[in-house]
Amino acid sequence: MSLRVLTLVSVALVPLLVFVASLTAAVRSQESQSSLKATAVAKLLDTLKLDAVAAIEDQQTGRFAAALYYPGTQLLVVSAVHPQPDVAAQRLAERKYRDVYLDLQGSATRKGRLFVLDLEADGLKRTREGGAAFDQTYIDGANQISYDGDWKTQKMTPAQYDERFQRDDKRYAEILAALEHELTRQAGTAR
Repeated sequence: MSLRVLTLVSVALVPLLVFVASLTAAVRSQESQSSLKATAVAKLLDTLKLDAVAAIEDQQTGRFAAALYYPGTQLLVVSAVHPQPDVAAQRLAERKYRDVYLDLQGSATRKGRLFVLDLEADGLKRTREGGAAFDQTYIDGANQISYDGDWKTQKMTPAQYDERFQRDDKRYAEILAALEHELTRQAGTAR
């Protein structure tokens, strides 16, 4: 090829490459709504020296959220309707967060329950890199997905996998916001 052809090709490709790079960065930055919230919750738990937290998500429906925290390694988060909302509210007032977590996980009612296994306590990640651990969610106690990037094994199309990720990540961010609110409230009373 001549130098002139190479120059023309280079001039044409540079804007395209810049566009693709910026689009890729934009997609990655929007990839996880839960990332910032999970990091904030983990930092608050570290600051308050807690390994569990719980919060009311919706007073009218009796929906609560709770998390167990293993510093630097994982957040186990559950959201469900508590079978006895008054008992859960009392435990919450007494800061018996672990008890609320156990109640929500052990409840016979699975309908509407979301459980998130957030490895690395950094929000949901769509795929894993290399041999890294991957996040998982369970809906209604059974409908499981592993965010390992292998949608074929899970009998999904790429579009179904992405749709489920977006839905789970959005819901997880909402749950984390309720937990963060409770921790922020608690941090304010600890001063």
